[in-house]
Amino acid sequence: MAVGDASPQAPRMRAPDLIGATGGFGWRMVTHLARTTAVIHLPTGGKTVSAFPCPLAPCPLPGSARPPSGQKSH
Repeated sequence: MAVGDASPQAPRMRAPDLIGATGGFGWRMVTHLARTTAVIHLPTGGKTVSAFPCPLAPCPLPGSARPPSGQKSH
């Protein structure tokens, strides 16, 4: 999936705003669900952000083990 906007700034992790005024949840969610991401800065300004999701489940965190297929983690 890909989205674009006019801002030249790359997405970044930031502390979520729990009262809902400024966000901070989107990039965290995208990086948790994506196998990999890409940011392409456009020559006309702005950028396109692409996320390539993991199949069927969130990707494991680096250093964590995913249980073999058909087994549940505890």
